[in-house]
Amino acid sequence: YTLLNIYTVYLLLFGITAIIVIFNLFLYFKVKERVYAYYVGYGFFNLIYIINISGILVYLDMQYYIYKLQCTASFMIGFLVLFSVEILEMKKYLPKIGKAAPYLSLPDFFFGIMILFQYQPWNKMINNYAGIMSLVLIVLSIVIYLKGHKKIKYYILAMVTFFTFVTLFTFMVAGLLEYAF
Repeated sequence: YTLLNIYTVYLLLFGITAIIVIFNLFLYFKVKERVYAYYVGYGFFNLIYIINISGILVYLDMQYYIYKLQCTASFMIGFLVLFSVEILEMKKYLPKIGKAAPYLSLPDFFFGIMILFQYQPWNKMINNYAGIMSLVLIVLSIVIYLKGHKKIKYYILAMVTFFTFVTLFTFMVAGLLEYAF
């Protein structure tokens, strides 16, 4: 009954994310750099995740897939790791870690596939691994920043914000915080 409610926020978030995905898709086709492809993957699975958590599935009579679509959170984190490896230029600033870092996304893709078969314990593992990976990415980005890659200061801010919300979400799933607006 009001103009501004949670659905308005989800719609705004969905629209902004969709525009970013389309923009990065065009960038990928134009410059053919993997960083854009990884961001498109991240954004695409983020869009599906927004649909999943917003309740739109009920209006589409697809509420039966709410637990299966939780795999999108895991795939989203997997693409975030791949994007981060590229944007941080890990192979340049941390050569040894840069070679191994893309493999840190493999558990995310594995968890995403496994949650299609059984919701628990895979959902808890997705939440915990997302928190661990965001913390690892924050530490690596700070190290790379100190090594002279000054352009990533906004990435660090974004990852700290992301880590904060992943932590809050994990506490909510664990029952330590109330599930409320």
